[in-house]
Amino acid sequence: AWQVLGEVPADMALWSTSTGVQRQRLLGSIRKEDPALALHLLKLSWDNEDPAQKAALLAELSQGLSPDDEAFLEVCLQERRKETRQMAAELLASIPHSALIKRYLNYLQACIQVEKGKITFLLPTEAPEAWRSDGVEISGKAPYSATQRSSWVFQLMRRLPPLYWQQYWNLEPMQTI
Repeated sequence: AWQVLGEVPADMALWSTSTGVQRQRLLGSIRKEDPALALHLLKLSWDNEDPAQKAALLAELSQGLSPDDEAFLEVCLQERRKETRQMAAELLASIPHSALIKRYLNYLQACIQVEKGKITFLLPTEAPEAWRSDGVEISGKAPYSATQRSSWVFQLMRRLPPLYWQQYWNLEPMQTI
């Protein structure tokens, strides 16, 4: 839509003064109309956003999610708050062929072996730092139990779309399940 030169859209003016849930809703509204503008606004204000609100703001990017969001979401994987890191990982895992999906596949190929229709899990003994950086929530302290270690692998597995498992195991959809 064309705008008169110098006219500031109401959404833009409101963005600079909104906070909390109002800001989240506004971002969602802008995202529906112009995903690139919403991403741009979020990038500009990200460092000043309330850390408790960041995960909710990221969730608004799910509308119109695209590879254009990937670089920003990769940065968000390094946030301090667990909820923000997890939301960034969930969104990245929803972008087909994202770098995160490729890293998850590499991690899992080292942990899962399929031979003669039998699946074997090789759980890491230590918490891989790269996994933590990629949004895998690692709780507790070493030595880690088998339950803790299997939860790391499960987090990776559940974020991969079923299509990847079909291709990896060379199985039909019903055989994959």
